[in-house]
Amino acid sequence: NMRHGQSDESDGDNDQVDITFGAQFDEGRGYALANFSYTETDDIFARDRGISDQCLDGDGKRDNQCYSSFAPKGSVFSPLGRLLTQFDDGSWGKDFVRAEDGFDRTTDSRLLQVPLEQRSFAFNARYALNDYVNVFGEASYIETESKSNLEPTITGLFLSVGSEDLVLPGDNPFIPQGIIDEFAAEGINLPDADYDVTFLKRFKELGPRIQEPTRETARYVFGLDGDVNDWHWEAYYQFGSNDQTQKSKNDFNTFFFQQGLNVEGDGAGGYQCKDALARSLGCAPSTCLARAQSAKTHSALFAPQQSIPRRSNRKSRLLPSAVVPLNSPAALSVWPVVSNGVKSHSTSALTHCVAQA
Repeated sequence: NMRHGQSDESDGDNDQVDITFGAQFDEGRGYALANFSYTETDDIFARDRGISDQCLDGDGKRDNQCYSSFAPKGSVFSPLGRLLTQFDDGSWGKDFVRAEDGFDRTTDSRLLQVPLEQRSFAFNARYALNDYVNVFGEASYIETESKSNLEPTITGLFLSVGSEDLVLPGDNPFIPQGIIDEFAAEGINLPDADYDVTFLKRFKELGPRIQEPTRETARYVFGLDGDVNDWHWEAYYQFGSNDQTQKSKNDFNTFFFQQGLNVEGDGAGGYQCKDALARSLGCAPSTCLARAQSAKTHSALFAPQQSIPRRSNRKSRLLPSAVVPLNSPAALSVWPVVSNGVKSHSTSALTHCVAQA
Protein backbone atom coordinates (compact mmCIF):
# COMPACT_ATOMS: atom_id res chain seq x y z
CA ASN A 1 0.00 0.00 0.00
CA MET A 2 1.41 3.43 -1.00
CA ARG A 3 -0.02 6.84 -0.23
CA HIS A 4 1.05 10.37 -1.18
CA GLY A 5 -0.47 13.64 -0.03
CA GLN A 6 0.35 17.33 0.12
CA SER A 7 -1.26 20.60 1.12
CA ASP A 8 -3.37 22.68 -1.24
CA GLU A 9 -0.30 24.94 -1.55
CA SER A 10 1.64 22.04 -3.13
CA ASP A 11 4.02 21.65 -0.19
CA GLY A 12 4.20 19.75 3.09
CA ASP A 13 4.37 16.43 1.24
CA ASN A 14 3.39 13.30 3.15
CA ASP A 15 4.38 9.87 1.85
CA GLN A 16 3.64 6.47 3.35
CA VAL A 17 4.54 2.95 2.24
CA ASP A 18 3.11 -0.16 3.95
CA ILE A 19 4.05 -3.74 3.12
CA THR A 20 2.18 -6.56 4.83
CA PHE A 21 2.64 -10.26 4.10
CA GLY A 22 2.02 -13.57 5.83
CA ALA A 23 1.19 -17.21 5.35
CA GLN A 24 0.03 -20.37 7.03
CA PHE A 25 2.29 -23.39 7.26
CA ASP A 26 2.32 -27.06 8.30
CA GLU A 27 -1.21 -27.63 7.08
CA GLY A 28 -2.61 -24.67 8.98
CA ARG A 29 -1.12 -25.47 12.36
CA GLY A 30 0.83 -22.23 12.32
CA TYR A 31 0.99 -18.81 10.72
CA ALA A 32 3.38 -15.85 10.48
CA LEU A 33 2.49 -12.26 9.68
CA ALA A 34 4.84 -9.27 9.18
CA ASN A 35 4.40 -5.58 8.38
CA PHE A 36 6.88 -2.90 7.32
CA SER A 37 5.89 0.76 7.26
CA TYR A 38 7.69 3.98 6.29
CA THR A 39 6.30 7.51 6.65
CA GLU A 40 7.89 10.85 5.73
CA THR A 41 6.38 14.31 6.20
CA ASP A 42 7.97 17.54 4.93
CA ASP A 43 8.05 20.81 6.83
CA ILE A 44 5.95 23.90 6.23
CA PHE A 45 7.32 27.25 7.44
CA ALA A 46 5.11 30.01 8.82
CA ARG A 47 6.56 32.37 6.22
CA ASP A 48 5.04 30.18 3.48
CA ARG A 49 1.46 31.14 4.36
CA GLY A 50 -0.17 34.54 4.07
CA ILE A 51 -2.00 34.04 7.34
CA SER A 52 1.25 33.49 9.26
CA ASP A 53 4.01 35.24 7.29
CA GLN A 54 3.92 38.18 9.72
CA CYS A 55 2.99 38.49 13.39
CA LEU A 56 -0.65 39.35 14.06
CA ASP A 57 -2.40 41.47 16.69
CA GLY A 58 -5.23 40.29 18.93
CA ASP A 59 -7.74 40.79 16.12
CA GLY A 60 -5.76 38.64 13.68
CA LYS A 61 -4.48 41.62 11.68
CA ARG A 62 -0.90 42.12 10.60
CA ASP A 63 0.93 44.29 13.08
CA ASN A 64 4.65 45.06 13.09
CA GLN A 65 4.26 46.42 16.62
CA CYS A 66 4.45 42.81 17.81
CA TYR A 67 8.05 42.48 16.57
CA SER A 68 10.52 41.37 19.23
CA SER A 69 12.76 43.99 20.86
CA PHE A 70 15.59 41.41 20.74
CA ALA A 71 17.01 42.22 17.31
CA PRO A 72 20.25 41.01 15.66
CA LYS A 73 21.91 44.44 15.76
CA GLY A 74 21.38 44.75 19.52
CA SER A 75 20.11 47.48 21.82
CA VAL A 76 20.87 48.89 25.30
CA PHE A 77 18.91 50.65 28.02
CA SER A 78 20.23 54.11 28.76
CA PRO A 79 20.47 55.42 32.38
CA LEU A 80 17.10 57.15 31.92
CA GLY A 81 15.43 54.07 30.49
CA ARG A 82 15.61 54.81 26.76
CA LEU A 83 16.15 51.77 24.55
CA LEU A 84 18.95 52.69 22.15
CA THR A 85 20.02 50.86 19.01
CA GLN A 86 22.04 51.41 15.84
CA PHE A 87 21.29 53.57 12.83
CA ASP A 88 21.61 51.97 9.40
CA ASP A 89 25.22 53.21 9.15
CA GLY A 90 26.17 51.32 12.33
CA SER A 91 26.46 54.35 14.61
CA TRP A 92 24.67 54.30 17.97
CA GLY A 93 22.09 56.68 19.43
CA LYS A 94 18.85 55.80 17.62
CA ASP A 95 15.81 55.40 19.84
CA PHE A 96 14.46 51.90 19.32
CA VAL A 97 11.23 51.78 17.29
CA ARG A 98 9.67 48.34 17.35
CA ALA A 99 8.17 48.56 13.86
CA GLU A 100 11.52 49.64 12.37
CA ASP A 101 14.12 47.93 14.52
CA GLY A 102 12.31 44.89 15.92
CA PHE A 103 12.68 41.29 14.85
CA ASP A 104 9.84 39.35 13.24
CA ARG A 105 10.10 35.93 14.85
CA THR A 106 7.25 34.52 12.77
CA THR A 107 8.88 34.84 9.37
CA ASP A 108 12.34 33.73 10.45
CA SER A 109 12.31 30.04 11.35
CA ARG A 110 9.00 29.02 12.88
CA LEU A 111 7.21 25.95 11.53
CA LEU A 112 3.55 25.27 10.86
CA GLN A 113 4.26 21.60 10.16
CA VAL A 114 7.16 19.75 11.75
CA PRO A 115 9.10 17.38 9.45
CA LEU A 116 8.82 13.76 10.50
CA GLU A 117 10.34 10.45 9.42
CA GLN A 118 9.11 7.16 10.88
CA ARG A 119 10.06 3.53 10.27
CA SER A 120 8.25 0.60 11.88
CA PHE A 121 8.23 -3.19 11.82
CA ALA A 122 5.80 -5.67 13.36
CA PHE A 123 5.83 -9.46 13.43
CA ASN A 124 3.39 -12.00 14.83
CA ALA A 125 3.65 -15.81 14.66
CA ARG A 126 1.81 -18.72 16.23
CA TYR A 127 2.12 -22.50 16.05
CA ALA A 128 0.10 -25.34 17.60
CA LEU A 129 2.50 -27.84 19.18
CA ASN A 130 -0.42 -30.21 19.84
CA ASP A 131 -4.10 -30.01 20.63
CA TYR A 132 -3.42 -28.41 24.00
CA VAL A 133 -0.34 -26.18 23.72
CA ASN A 134 0.54 -23.32 21.36
CA VAL A 135 3.76 -21.37 21.03
CA PHE A 136 3.64 -17.74 19.93
CA GLY A 137 5.92 -14.77 19.38
CA GLU A 138 5.51 -11.05 18.76
CA ALA A 139 7.97 -8.30 17.87
CA SER A 140 7.56 -4.61 17.11
CA TYR A 141 9.96 -1.75 16.51
CA ILE A 142 9.28 1.95 15.78
CA GLU A 143 11.87 4.65 15.09
CA THR A 144 10.76 8.28 14.81
CA GLU A 145 12.89 11.29 13.85
CA SER A 146 11.69 14.88 13.76
CA LYS A 147 13.13 18.37 13.62
CA SER A 148 11.75 21.64 14.97
CA ASN A 149 12.96 25.19 14.35
CA LEU A 150 12.69 28.36 16.37
CA GLU A 151 14.10 31.83 15.76
CA PRO A 152 17.71 32.42 16.94
CA THR A 153 18.27 32.55 20.68
CA ILE A 154 18.45 35.80 22.65
CA THR A 155 21.04 37.15 25.05
CA GLY A 156 21.18 39.94 27.61
CA LEU A 157 17.98 40.91 29.41
CA PHE A 158 16.09 38.02 31.09
CA LEU A 159 19.14 35.74 31.02
CA SER A 160 21.38 35.00 33.99
CA VAL A 161 24.65 33.35 34.93
CA GLY A 162 23.91 31.51 38.15
CA SER A 163 22.15 34.05 40.36
CA GLU A 164 23.58 37.05 38.48
CA ASP A 165 22.02 38.83 35.52
CA LEU A 166 23.82 38.63 32.18
CA VAL A 167 25.05 42.20 31.60
CA LEU A 168 27.66 44.20 29.73
CA PRO A 169 30.11 45.57 32.32
CA GLY A 170 30.41 49.35 32.15
CA ASP A 171 34.21 49.13 31.92
CA ASN A 172 34.24 46.95 28.80
CA PRO A 173 36.72 48.82 26.57
CA PHE A 174 34.90 47.91 23.35
CA ILE A 175 31.60 49.67 24.08
CA PRO A 176 30.88 51.79 20.98
CA GLN A 177 31.50 55.52 21.26
CA GLY A 178 27.89 56.33 20.41
CA ILE A 179 26.71 54.52 23.54
CA ILE A 180 29.36 56.28 25.65
CA ASP A 181 28.15 59.66 24.35
CA GLU A 182 24.48 58.90 24.99
CA PHE A 183 25.21 57.70 28.53
CA ALA A 184 27.34 60.79 29.26
CA ALA A 185 24.44 63.01 28.22
CA GLU A 186 22.33 61.22 30.87
CA GLY A 187 24.90 61.52 33.66
CA ILE A 188 26.84 58.23 33.44
CA ASN A 189 30.46 58.41 32.33
CA LEU A 190 31.78 55.18 30.81
CA PRO A 191 33.98 53.30 31.38
CA ASP A 192 32.65 52.67 34.88
CA ALA A 193 33.32 49.32 36.56
CA ASP A 194 30.45 49.89 38.99
CA TYR A 195 27.83 50.33 36.26
CA ASP A 196 26.25 47.43 34.39
CA VAL A 197 24.75 48.05 30.97
CA THR A 198 21.54 46.11 30.31
CA PHE A 199 21.47 45.00 26.69
CA LEU A 200 19.30 42.97 24.33
CA LYS A 201 20.50 41.00 21.33
CA ARG A 202 19.33 38.16 19.13
CA PHE A 203 22.13 35.80 18.11
CA LYS A 204 21.25 35.47 14.45
CA GLU A 205 24.90 34.60 13.81
CA LEU A 206 24.25 31.20 15.38
CA GLY A 207 21.28 30.42 13.14
CA PRO A 208 17.88 29.10 14.22
CA ARG A 209 17.49 27.02 17.36
CA ILE A 210 17.02 23.42 16.26
CA GLN A 211 15.68 20.45 18.21
CA GLU A 212 16.20 16.99 16.69
CA PRO A 213 14.62 14.25 18.82
CA THR A 214 14.96 10.58 17.85
CA ARG A 215 12.86 7.92 19.59
CA GLU A 216 13.23 4.15 19.31
CA THR A 217 10.64 1.85 20.87
CA ALA A 218 10.87 -1.94 20.76
CA ARG A 219 8.81 -4.80 22.23
CA TYR A 220 9.43 -8.56 22.07
CA VAL A 221 7.22 -11.35 23.41
CA PHE A 222 7.67 -15.14 23.45
CA GLY A 223 5.30 -17.51 25.17
CA LEU A 224 3.09 -20.57 25.42
CA ASP A 225 -0.67 -20.85 25.90
CA GLY A 226 -3.34 -23.49 25.83
CA ASP A 227 -6.61 -24.78 27.21
CA VAL A 228 -7.29 -27.26 30.02
CA ASN A 229 -10.95 -28.14 30.36
CA ASP A 230 -12.68 -24.75 30.72
CA TRP A 231 -9.50 -22.91 31.69
CA HIS A 232 -7.23 -20.96 29.37
CA TRP A 233 -3.61 -20.50 30.50
CA GLU A 234 -0.77 -18.41 29.18
CA ALA A 235 2.91 -18.00 30.11
CA TYR A 236 5.21 -15.59 28.35
CA TYR A 237 8.35 -13.48 28.57
CA GLN A 238 8.20 -9.88 27.45
CA PHE A 239 10.94 -7.32 26.92
CA GLY A 240 10.53 -3.67 25.95
CA SER A 241 12.81 -0.68 25.53
CA ASN A 242 12.48 3.01 24.81
CA ASP A 243 15.53 5.03 23.80
CA GLN A 244 15.38 8.77 23.16
CA THR A 245 18.15 11.01 21.86
CA GLN A 246 17.67 14.76 21.54
CA LYS A 247 20.09 17.09 19.78
CA SER A 248 19.85 20.82 20.50
CA LYS A 249 21.70 23.05 18.06
CA ASN A 250 22.70 26.71 17.88
CA ASP A 251 22.47 27.74 21.51
CA PHE A 252 25.27 29.18 23.65
CA ASN A 253 26.81 28.95 27.10
CA THR A 254 25.94 32.00 29.19
CA PHE A 255 28.86 31.52 31.60
CA PHE A 256 31.49 31.64 28.86
CA PHE A 257 29.66 34.48 27.17
CA GLN A 258 29.65 36.60 30.34
CA GLN A 259 33.36 35.92 30.85
CA GLY A 260 34.06 37.27 27.37
CA LEU A 261 32.40 40.54 28.34
CA ASN A 262 34.48 40.93 31.55
CA VAL A 263 37.61 42.53 30.06
CA GLU A 264 40.78 44.10 31.44
CA GLY A 265 44.12 45.30 30.09
CA ASP A 266 46.74 42.59 29.61
CA GLY A 267 49.69 44.83 30.59
CA ALA A 268 51.09 44.78 27.07
CA GLY A 269 48.78 47.27 25.40
CA GLY A 270 46.10 44.71 24.64
CA TYR A 271 43.12 43.21 26.41
CA GLN A 272 42.17 39.91 28.00
CA CYS A 273 39.29 38.27 29.87
CA LYS A 274 39.53 39.06 33.58
CA ASP A 275 39.01 35.52 34.80
CA ALA A 276 42.14 33.33 34.57
CA LEU A 277 40.14 30.10 34.31
CA ALA A 278 38.09 31.52 31.45
CA ARG A 279 41.31 32.53 29.67
CA SER A 280 42.66 29.00 30.04
CA LEU A 281 39.51 27.74 28.29
CA GLY A 282 40.08 30.04 25.32
CA CYS A 283 38.10 33.13 26.32
CA ALA A 284 38.84 36.28 24.31
CA PRO A 285 37.68 39.84 25.11
CA SER A 286 34.48 40.75 23.35
CA THR A 287 31.40 42.90 23.00
CA CYS A 288 28.29 42.11 21.02
CA LEU A 289 27.53 45.74 20.27
CA ALA A 290 30.29 46.57 17.79
CA ARG A 291 29.71 46.81 14.06
CA ALA A 292 30.33 43.45 12.35
CA GLN A 293 31.12 45.14 9.04
CA SER A 294 33.93 47.21 10.52
CA ALA A 295 37.44 46.34 9.38
CA LYS A 296 38.53 46.78 13.01
CA THR A 297 36.33 44.01 14.35
CA HIS A 298 36.56 40.25 14.35
CA SER A 299 34.88 37.24 15.88
CA ALA A 300 36.61 36.73 19.18
CA LEU A 301 34.71 34.78 21.80
CA PHE A 302 35.73 31.15 21.46
CA ALA A 303 33.40 29.76 24.10
CA PRO A 304 32.94 25.98 24.07
CA GLN A 305 29.39 24.83 24.53
CA GLN A 306 28.26 22.68 27.44
CA SER A 307 25.49 20.20 26.91
CA ILE A 308 22.48 20.47 29.21
CA PRO A 309 20.18 17.44 29.56
CA ARG A 310 16.53 18.26 28.94
CA ARG A 311 15.32 16.24 31.96
CA SER A 312 16.30 17.81 35.24
CA ASN A 313 15.48 14.72 37.27
CA ARG A 314 18.23 12.64 35.65
CA LYS A 315 21.85 12.64 36.68
CA SER A 316 24.24 13.47 33.86
CA ARG A 317 27.91 13.20 33.09
CA LEU A 318 29.48 15.86 30.89
CA LEU A 319 32.18 14.46 28.67
CA PRO A 320 35.37 16.51 28.08
CA SER A 321 35.23 19.29 25.54
CA ALA A 322 37.87 21.28 23.73
CA VAL A 323 38.37 24.87 22.65
CA VAL A 324 38.55 25.36 18.90
CA PRO A 325 38.83 28.46 16.68
CA LEU A 326 35.47 29.83 15.59
CA ASN A 327 36.30 29.59 11.90
CA SER A 328 37.59 26.01 12.04
CA PRO A 329 35.60 22.99 10.75
CA ALA A 330 35.29 21.83 14.35
CA ALA A 331 33.49 25.01 15.41
CA LEU A 332 30.18 23.18 15.03
CA SER A 333 30.64 20.43 17.58
CA VAL A 334 28.61 17.84 19.44
CA TRP A 335 29.10 17.51 23.19
CA PRO A 336 27.38 14.28 24.36
CA VAL A 337 25.72 13.82 27.71
CA VAL A 338 24.82 10.40 29.08
CA SER A 339 21.75 10.61 31.33
CA ASN A 340 20.66 7.33 32.92
CA GLY A 341 20.57 5.61 29.56
CA VAL A 342 18.91 8.55 27.81
CA LYS A 343 21.39 10.21 25.51
CA SER A 344 21.17 13.97 25.02
CA HIS A 345 23.34 16.10 22.76
CA SER A 346 23.74 19.84 22.47
CA THR A 347 25.24 20.86 19.15
CA SER A 348 26.14 24.53 18.95
CA ALA A 349 28.26 26.81 16.90
CA LEU A 350 30.67 28.50 19.30
CA THR A 351 29.29 31.70 20.72
CA HIS A 352 30.39 34.47 18.47
CA CYS A 353 30.41 38.17 19.08
CA VAL A 354 32.32 40.99 17.55
CA ALA A 355 35.27 42.59 19.30
CA GLN A 356 37.76 45.25 18.41
CA ALA A 357 41.04 43.90 17.05
